Amino acid sequence: MVRFKLQTLTMCLSFACLLGPLSSNASAVTIAAKVTAISDESIILDKGRASGIEPRMVFDVYSDALVVKLPLNGDKEPVYIKQTVIARVIVRAVNTNTSRAAIYGSPKKALKVGYFALYNPTQKAENQSPFVASISPAPKSAYSWRERVNIKLTIINEPEDDMYFEWICRSMPNDDKSEGAFEGGVLVSKRTRVPENTWICPPQKGNYRVQVTIYDTAGKRATEKIDLVSTGINPTKKLGANLKYRGVFCETNLFQNVRDVTFDDKGRMYVLQGGSGSFVGGTSPSIKVFKANGQLTESADLPSAHKDCSRLAFSERYLFLLDPENKVVKRFRLSTGSMASTLSSRVYQFGRSGVGNGKFSKPVDMCIDSNSQICILDFQQSAIQVFKESGTFLFSMGMEGTDVGQMRRPVALASDPNGRLFCLDDGRKKVLVFKGGRFESEFSCGSRGKLTGIAYDPYKDSLGIVDLEDGVIQRYSMKTEKYTTLKFAWSGTQPSMVKLMKITESGMLRSDGQSGFVVVDREGSSLGLFSALTTTNDPGFLGRMGGVKVEGSTKVAGAPKGDLLVLNTSSKMLTRVTRKGWINLRLGGGDSKGFLFNTPVDVAVSDTGSIYVLDAKLSQVHQFNSVGYPLKSKLGSPGTRQSQLTECLDMDCSGLRKQLTILQDRKSHNMHQMGFNGKGQAWPAIATIDDPVVGCQGIDGKFWIIDDDVLVSIPPGGAASPTSYKFDKITDMTTGIDGHFYIVDVDDGYISVHRANGAQTIKKKIEFKKISEPRDIGLDNYGRMYVFDENSGKIHLLSD
Repeated sequence: MVRFKLQTLTMCLSFACLLGPLSSNASAVTIAAKVTAISDESIILDKGRASGIEPRMVFDVYSDALVVKLPLNGDKEPVYIKQTVIARVIVRAVNTNTSRAAIYGSPKKALKVGYFALYNPTQKAENQSPFVASISPAPKSAYSWRERVNIKLTIINEPEDDMYFEWICRSMPNDDKSEGAFEGGVLVSKRTRVPENTWICPPQKGNYRVQVTIYDTAGKRATEKIDLVSTGINPTKKLGANLKYRGVFCETNLFQNVRDVTFDDKGRMYVLQGGSGSFVGGTSPSIKVFKANGQLTESADLPSAHKDCSRLAFSERYLFLLDPENKVVKRFRLSTGSMASTLSSRVYQFGRSGVGNGKFSKPVDMCIDSNSQICILDFQQSAIQVFKESGTFLFSMGMEGTDVGQMRRPVALASDPNGRLFCLDDGRKKVLVFKGGRFESEFSCGSRGKLTGIAYDPYKDSLGIVDLEDGVIQRYSMKTEKYTTLKFAWSGTQPSMVKLMKITESGMLRSDGQSGFVVVDREGSSLGLFSALTTTNDPGFLGRMGGVKVEGSTKVAGAPKGDLLVLNTSSKMLTRVTRKGWINLRLGGGDSKGFLFNTPVDVAVSDTGSIYVLDAKLSQVHQFNSVGYPLKSKLGSPGTRQSQLTECLDMDCSGLRKQLTILQDRKSHNMHQMGFNGKGQAWPAIATIDDPVVGCQGIDGKFWIIDDDVLVSIPPGGAASPTSYKFDKITDMTTGIDGHFYIVDVDDGYISVHRANGAQTIKKKIEFKKISEPRDIGLDNYGRMYVFDENSGKIHLLSD
């Protein structure tokens, strides 16, 4: 008996030594659990966090429940399984008393409920694909028009793997589970750094599928889908009922002397601008804060003592500003309140003028590395200096010279989540890579011109390098070690796009964390946005914010996805602005060729985003696809016959956006219906409209026309009927997606909201002090109203 105990003790010790702990948290005592449920790719164990189980633990599953319980451990836990392993699993999600584990490969034998699983600390889990442990809301949840649905995922993955999320939404045919061919609803972000997004329910009733693809830095990916239901327009929600003033949309003087831009993990954008003129008597330097949806939330002025700061960066707790004139770094504790309260808090600064460690000669760039350390690039000393958040100097890297690892003209700095620093050297045309305080490697840049900026895109593990002289961004893939060119001095079939894209000065580059490269154009007082995902010779241009004039425009149209179309009838230029404030398209203008507008009088957008411009002199409609390329033929033909167009005044494509309605000033057939294929007909000659001004069609098919100052209704197949309602001076009328009518009375300075079944009855008046002469309005499908104010020459945004 004694011999058996000694042998048993030897076996137990040998087995424990053989297994060893997986980590400092893992116990040497073996954990056994029981299989309680089995699916195609995972199993459920009957033990969880309370028994010491953690994510990524590896368990061996045995073919039967025969367990040898050795006497020396008090029969408390099984430590040796008699049979061989038939499967190996990795714990993905852990609850208090249960665990979910994924199955490695194919089991040797069929798994069954009741089998035992033994923790095997000798096995290290291979790098796993991201695993979605839970998702909210529940699938098949139903929502009404404009309801904001917050989608959240719980992801299980290795802690060291950063993850990025790509989202799409598709409509689904009611009689089929396959995905539809067109987008459905609006997702606030196409890509996120966190497993969260917001879906805005569309007006069209039906089934929709939101799909998210999860990527990690190890190259693994996973896909999750959630099916949602739109119940369509809720009759209790009426556009115009709770509209609030949201400010000027796409203000032309949004920026002055942009100095730097950065983004946080929530997608918020922070723009440091230097103001205009001298600090005394000019516009003071400030930091503008934009939400991920593009809304400008705050503009906080810098105190005069910080007016020379030209770079900004954030750690988890602090805001850092680099002051190259005074050779110091300034640190502000981030306030839970506004940016203004952060900038007004007590400032701590470190560094001083001079040569050597902890001193600055000509600091030109700054970034925060993966360890929350502050890295300062000094052009004069050809070095990178690294500091703690406290301002304590840690170490420096680099030296002046022409050999490997040395610098001649270092101009910009970037970091990645893996602890690497990338220094762009314009003198040697190289990118130098540092890690852990040491030089690691270098590689040549894809351009030989004037290099000005560098940024790291975590989404595709790539670097963007700005060549200001050649007008390109070279995108360098760290995985394939290949370059792709993004052009920002592009010349193509749309000459008017050249000015929109061109970057003329500064050329500093930052990443938005969602595969976008943002270029600072100091001369243009604006930001240019380019896609880091472009793999062809496409320019990759996504938009420009600031620096582009849109005042003086007299016609606006809201697009289905929240974009805004602005038609300037005097300059004959059409501009499109995204809901986040980026100008991404310009058509027409004096320098346009091939599709120059003659006398543009109105603009409309279809339900798919196609663009239509009514040209009064040509008596035709120019048509463009959703990306702005002109289609071969114009819609309609000039002439006086019933099927032709003449004396065109107004065009509408609101409501369901399924066809165009064109108002004409003629003796009869004043209203013309036209499909997007160009086929259509004039409304029968049922009455003579003496002085038509504007007109539109309701979702019930009824036409409404302003004749001089009287509202006239024309039901399908019926006669024109003047209403008893009169106005002072009407300049625009349109139909909302909810069927209500919106009529602009410029003299009285308000917009009236009318019931869908009786447009002559005013339900509400929309008026704000900052909008004194509303001239034209545009509505998108999600409750936002754009108002062009003739007095201020600006476009104002209203939303609830």
